[in-house]
Amino acid sequence: LERQEQLKEQLEWQKELKMREELERQEQLKWQIELKRREELERQEQFKLQIELKRREELERQEQFKLQIELKRQEELERQEQLKEQLKWQIELKRREELERQEQLKWQEELKRQQ
Repeated sequence: LERQEQLKEQLEWQKELKMREELERQEQLKWQIELKRREELERQEQFKLQIELKRREELERQEQFKLQIELKRQEELERQEQLKEQLKWQIELKRREELERQEQLKWQEELKRQQ
């Protein structure tokens, strides 16, 4: 009878041990799953951040391109304006030179006539 009691108690301890081992195994499994889940979330977040970074870099590149084009356009407008101004002054100079030449001709004619 005592032997049966010992066996019974031993069996109960073994059951208890098995149950605890199973609970421990389940707990570990639960934490492994949670760890994987968190790693996956972190990976996804990193991926999103990389995509956002690329998007911002592309926007920055496009903005720089637009600014360069605008700068070139402004430089061209200024160059054209300078050319226009230069042409205006050249025309004015030619006009004055022509007036002066005509004035000299007139005086020469007047001189010849008086002689």
